[in-house]
Amino acid sequence: MNKKICAILLASGTGSRMNSKVKKQFMEINSKPLFYYSLKTISEVECIKEIIVVTGKEDINYVNGLIKEFEFDKVHNVIAGGERRQDSVYNALKIIDKTYDFVLIHDSARPLVNGKDIENVIEDGISYGCATLGVKVKDTIKTVDENGFSQNTLNRDELISVQTPQVAKLDILLSGHTEFRDTLFTDDTMVMEKMGVKTKITIGSYSNIKITTSEDLIYLKELM
Repeated sequence: MNKKICAILLASGTGSRMNSKVKKQFMEINSKPLFYYSLKTISEVECIKEIIVVTGKEDINYVNGLIKEFEFDKVHNVIAGGERRQDSVYNALKIIDKTYDFVLIHDSARPLVNGKDIENVIEDGISYGCATLGVKVKDTIKTVDENGFSQNTLNRDELISVQTPQVAKLDILLSGHTEFRDTLFTDDTMVMEKMGVKTKITIGSYSNIKITTSEDLIYLKELM
């Protein structure tokens, strides 16, 4: 693998649905902050040469201290995020050395991502220009009307629950974020699709859960 890859770890959320005074990325799990786990896994992926951590402006010094304490040598920058997720990504994209070919973006709220899945999504990203981890939907999914009544049932075989990391060609993703600043994107594959690049789905692991509510922490501890 001869492509240069930089990683962005997003750790700037407020965790408003956690009902906690501590931001979820800093909540301690087994004496380590939540963001530590995904950062450690990403750091151990050999082809990733640099990591940018995006956090709240008020948390930069705290995160820098943790980076130093845990000796994450691949972390070259800790920067402030923006109001929206896409603003945080854009802030990081702007400072990545343009000698990098691809960027990997991961949410720190997914602490159990495994190294093999990261390697697989990187491989697909390089092959197709954009890739994301995802898993097949297990539940039956229905659309509903404005009154909460079922309208129709979607074909489960055609549905994927999208995860992170997501990997994209750096120059195209940066151009997309720059050009469509006023468009709302919930993930970076949407930006790439807007730029005419299809996203390859790399089948990941159901254990790569996103920590959103306090109930998720119970499941996380069981999985760990």
